[in-house]
Amino acid sequence: MQQIAQLDLSPTWAFGVRWSPSGKTLAYAGHSSMIYFVDDVEGSPAVQNLALRDLPLRDVDSFCF
Repeated sequence: MQQIAQLDLSPTWAFGVRWSPSGKTLAYAGHSSMIYFVDDVEGSPAVQNLALRDLPLRDVDSFCF
């Protein structure tokens, strides 16, 4: 196993993590009911997030890319 990147992009615990089918976007669920989408992980990461109502959000399996 090899570390690709270390991301310090949000002030929350990360629970579920999933790569998009293309392998270009990483999604992870935060304890703060946010889901984060990270593009260009190996270069200059760009992050978008989506706030949800229910706490805690523990996985990203129910989200599609």
